[in-house]
Amino acid sequence: NVFIIINANETPQKDAETIIPRLTTKLSLEEQHKKEMHHHKATLQEINDTYHEVKKNHTTYKARAAALSDEVKKPIVSYRVKDLHAIAVTYVEKFSILEQYWHGKLQAAQEELHRLEEEYKKNREEKELNNFNN
Repeated sequence: NVFIIINANETPQKDAETIIPRLTTKLSLEEQHKKEMHHHKATLQEINDTYHEVKKNHTTYKARAAALSDEVKKPIVSYRVKDLHAIAVTYVEKFSILEQYWHGKLQAAQEELHRLEEEYKKNREEKELNNFNN
């Protein structure tokens, strides 16, 4: 024999009123988290692209400055070569600072993405545990 116990305080209507909003909230939080992850990955890609562009320019100007430094050491040097060397050295300094800045931003964005992924994983595990317990 199977006995079904019905609690008079819990009607199907009342269950629906409490369960449906909770499910909607969980779904909307998951949707919100997915959007946040997508946005953060796009931002991370932009930062990564910028960092690599700055790094490439830094390398280019280092090579130019090195090539021109040999020319500047010669006994007779045109003002144009001296100016180009000075410009290249200035750009090396500026791109060095920019490279450090964007490298820091890239690391921070990667750490934030890792944190969000861990948070998402934890929320998924909690949701699965709650679903299992219910």
